[in-house]
Amino acid sequence: YTTAPQQTEGWIDFHFAPEKVFARVADHATMGDWMPFITEITVTHPHAVPPGESTIGTARHITMMGAVAIVETVVYWNPPHCYAYTGQGKHFPMKNYVGLLAVDAADAQGGRLVLREYFDDMGFVEQAILPHGAVTTFKHALGNLARLIGGTEYAMTAVSRL
Repeated sequence: YTTAPQQTEGWIDFHFAPEKVFARVADHATMGDWMPFITEITVTHPHAVPPGESTIGTARHITMMGAVAIVETVVYWNPPHCYAYTGQGKHFPMKNYVGLLAVDAADAQGGRLVLREYFDDMGFVEQAILPHGAVTTFKHALGNLARLIGGTEYAMTAVSRL
């Protein structure tokens, strides 16, 4: 879905039913409960879907503090295991962005949620700052989400490309 390199990776170990964890991270309208800086979310679908469901083409129209407007569109949908989405928008600094959220079930009552972000490096300043900003923001988000899904440990890091 992108030729961009992986830039960040995060995870949460959790002790909830994996299906409930997936349902939580796939509930686009409530993403602001755990993702910082969101002021408004509107969800649209390319066709009718059952309540609580999404599909390829489902879009989150997100407004964030600082007039950042982002549209994240689902490009891969495989419930209750994972989904991937692209991101673009006004003042959105990442090019060729794809995010992935995956639930790796260890058993019926736990597992690991994984978040990966792929995007192209841009200029020198963005290259130096952006991965750290993304890591800091998503580390905070994963901490919030961990409290909502029975998380026991979590981490977020930039991916080394040596």
